[in-house]
Amino acid sequence: MTSRERVVRALERREADRVPTFEWAIDRQVCKALTGSEDVLKAIVRLDIDGVVLRANYSKQRLDAEHYLDEWGCRRKVSTESIDVIVESPIQDIRRHEEYRF
Repeated sequence: MTSRERVVRALERREADRVPTFEWAIDRQVCKALTGSEDVLKAIVRLDIDGVVLRANYSKQRLDAEHYLDEWGCRRKVSTESIDVIVESPIQDIRRHEEYRF
């Protein structure tokens, strides 16, 4: 059974050969450690994962060589991980979350 068939059957609440596996994100370093390649798509095939979320290319406003503002107004520091570190949030105090506008 292919990954697509497995996922469709699960969504239709029909029996498949096994439960489909999904990943939200796979870090390139994890891919390399598990498969020898940093290529996420190659790792998905080698690890026999049925589905994965592919990230959109979100907007980034460069602040300097190491920092940028993301589409939510969070100041992030570039890292070697899949998701860069938030160093400053537009919501400084949880009591002000209702004032935040996307």
